[in-house]
Amino acid sequence: MTTVWQATVVALVLLISVARAEPAAESAARDAAAAPALPPAQVEEAGRLVASLATVDDAQQTAARQRLVELGPAAVAPLAAVLRDPKAPMHHRMAVTETLAEVGRPARAAMVAALDDPDTFARASATQVLGLIGDTQTLRALLKPLGDADPYVRDKAAWALGRIGNAGALPDLVKAFREDTSLDVRTTAADAIGRLASRAGVEPLVEGLKDPQPRLRAASAEALGLMGPILASGARGELGRKKAAAALTAALADTHWTVRASAAEALGLLRDADAVRPLADLLADPDVRLVAVRAIGRIGSRAAKRILQDTAATHAAEAVRRAAQEALQAGQAPG
Repeated sequence: MTTVWQATVVALVLLISVARAEPAAESAARDAAAAPALPPAQVEEAGRLVASLATVDDAQQTAARQRLVELGPAAVAPLAAVLRDPKAPMHHRMAVTETLAEVGRPARAAMVAALDDPDTFARASATQVLGLIGDTQTLRALLKPLGDADPYVRDKAAWALGRIGNAGALPDLVKAFREDTSLDVRTTAADAIGRLASRAGVEPLVEGLKDPQPRLRAASAEALGLMGPILASGARGELGRKKAAAALTAALADTHWTVRASAAEALGLLRDADAVRPLADLLADPDVRLVAVRAIGRIGSRAAKRILQDTAATHAAEAVRRAAQEALQAGQAPG
């Protein structure tokens, strides 16, 4: 059982490690230093509850997590201590990670400090928690794990930066997308670039559509689809939309069906009217024809409506006829 003295020592260690962290963590360190003194009774209660998170009883664990979230700052030190303990059972550390994410911003300083932990799981989990907290003030701190020696940590960092969605991370994400040795990291970086919704992200993703790895080509198409609403609106520039649409249209002929499907989906999200005919050609492709129907429906032009009507009436496959009819009934609204 965690005593008041033990929890206090852990809290002091965390504060000292934050104070010595890289400049990217300075704002989190200031938060910790400015935090008011924690009531000893709450700290002791938090220590007991954190220990109970190791239980396999779902009801007990849920109750403990809810109370720890209520305790907020008082729960951070004992939670972080378990997270950073490589000898703690993995299920306990995972439960602690989930709880820290729910505690939210009060855990920010401790999680920034944990980015320097020698334990891979601790670094990756701290990175994940910071992404879930979603505070843009941790952007600079999260660039460090993006260059971590372990690809698992780098993957979590790319995911976290995409979730935060600040365009200031774009250059580092593009570098990871182009150069990382892990395919997992590269595909996650592609998704993150798409979520940033910056026109500057179009060019690297277009390059990705020609990568030798089909998984990365598909990820690049999906990321361009994430940018679809922005590019379709014209708010980020016509050139970006045209370049993305042209590259995605070319990708409809890719040798791998997942790339064709991802490109078709993205063109629907871009609502590119010029893509209607190339998408209609995919109605003969059994691997992607349903995706093509949905994409044509999203575009919603007169030509798209005519193709859907013809498909609903004459296509040989019942599932395709039904999908076309559903798109017509929905008024070709985005789904």
